[in-house]
Amino acid sequence: MEQFLGGLQILLNWQNFLIIPVGLVIGIVVGAIPGLTSDLGIILCIPLTYGMDPTMAILMLLAIYCGGTYGGSITAILINTPGTSANAATLFDGYPMTVKGQAFKALQMALYASTIGGLISAFSLLFLAPLIAKITLLFGPAEYFALAVFGLSVIAGVSNDSIFKGLIAACLGLFMTTIGVDSISGTARFLFGQKKLMAGIDLIIALIGMFAISEILTKSKYDPKTDHKIYDPKALTKDKITKEEYRRCRKPIGIGSLVGVIIGATPGTGGGLAAFIAY
Repeated sequence: MEQFLGGLQILLNWQNFLIIPVGLVIGIVVGAIPGLTSDLGIILCIPLTYGMDPTMAILMLLAIYCGGTYGGSITAILINTPGTSANAATLFDGYPMTVKGQAFKALQMALYASTIGGLISAFSLLFLAPLIAKITLLFGPAEYFALAVFGLSVIAGVSNDSIFKGLIAACLGLFMTTIGVDSISGTARFLFGQKKLMAGIDLIIALIGMFAISEILTKSKYDPKTDHKIYDPKALTKDKITKEEYRRCRKPIGIGSLVGVIIGATPGTGGGLAAFIAY
């Protein structure tokens, strides 16, 4: 409790308190640009923290990460392109709401869910960090293999009735992960004479190729019969989330937060896997 109160006292310092909104704005802008992940935003802003107090620097970088994770949902909801890999599952429900003219409501719910999930994960880290560290140290080859199989089993949940298509996509994904230099043996695989492939294919680049380019090709030709809801500004409403809608969303937010804490504390996983499992 003394450590918690001490951390709260440091947070309420006016310099530390003001640096957080700055980091959030930077993170949201970076996360909303497809291809610029929150990790890349932190890397780009590290030189800005060299002259800062260590506490201010850490708070700013954490704010950039949190803002970037939410910022990725903006493009996922509005233009059907995830800004970060963690927002790939947001496409399934977010963009259809934009088509119906409910983009503002979708963005508002994404903000609420990100805030609540972030607070729950932060408190979980604060109180459960020692226990989580002991559990993660027990992970070995068998546990990592079981985790990989579990991640692949998520395909059955998100494929709905198109299991065959989901399996094809899984095979293509497994093939893409084998491209590059093997981290264990150092063997170059499937380079096809291109040295640029030695580093492999980054996940966010693959997501941009699948979602962004396909969406650009789809929207390259305007059809007034089918696209008027998207392009007509009058079709976009600013209806706020009602109390009844928020009450119905509390359970999914709680489940998603719990899944995010468990998956995030598991080695070798990330926000993308947690989002699909929660979906």
